[in-house]
Amino acid sequence: MLKIKRGSLVCMGRRSIKGQGLVLDRIQDINEYADFDLSEAFYKLYDMNHPEYFWKSDRSRAPILYGERIDLKSGIRDTILSKNPDIDRALLDEFWSYNRAYSCLKGGSKVLKPKTDFCLVWWTKAPSEYTPMAVSGFKGKSLYHHTKMLKSL
Repeated sequence: MLKIKRGSLVCMGRRSIKGQGLVLDRIQDINEYADFDLSEAFYKLYDMNHPEYFWKSDRSRAPILYGERIDLKSGIRDTILSKNPDIDRALLDEFWSYNRAYSCLKGGSKVLKPKTDFCLVWWTKAPSEYTPMAVSGFKGKSLYHHTKMLKSL
């Protein structure tokens, strides 16, 4: 298997329609790129077993945590962008979105190591979302994806 790097031709390896795209940029460690420990912040926001979990003292507030988490993530993003305005906001949003969906299991009682390796891909042929139809919103757009989701062509 070829290593994915800037300029690589890639597809979504696990999709019905794999698509085809060109890697415009690869961020191998978002923590280093952002000069902020996003992995630790993720644990503090979502891992109920973390010693510094934000809501450890009051777990009964689960219904209102969603809004508070959004506010905290926005604050973290704004802090990072104020230190370095060249950082891509879409990358930060993809970090939170991807890891919330795939690293936080059982409502936070089990949290996997957050993924920090992402690629910016410009899609020439759109992949599917695990269905037999390609996603029209991908074609001709540049989107960030976790690198392990991609397969080099």
